[in-house]
Amino acid sequence: MQEIRIRETKAKILLILDKKLYLYQKFLSDISGYDIYSHNSKASDLIVCIRDWLQTESNLKIIPSSEFINIRYKKFLKSFPKTEKKLQWDNSKEFTFIDYQNFVIEWLKINSYKKIIKF
Repeated sequence: MQEIRIRETKAKILLILDKKLYLYQKFLSDISGYDIYSHNSKASDLIVCIRDWLQTESNLKIIPSSEFINIRYKKFLKSFPKTEKKLQWDNSKEFTFIDYQNFVIEWLKINSYKKIIKF
């Protein structure tokens, strides 16, 4: 897995997301002046926001399109219930963040996009 580094500058680099544009203003005035992006509570919009932000702020030279990432995300979501059943995880009681993190790491190893795209 490739390490992603964000440009090192003296300025803070942030990605601020909200489900609705300007909703944050009701609660946080401290972040005014930063660009806020709306994901409209849609995973596909969130993927576009994060992918485009990484394109400008990370050390990654090539980032797959948001459409490609979205297709892989849907594939990941489809594989999740099968794995959950195989490992006999109770939906909410036993499944911890660490379980989820490990599942994601293993899924990415098996389903590396580098295996799909030959450079």
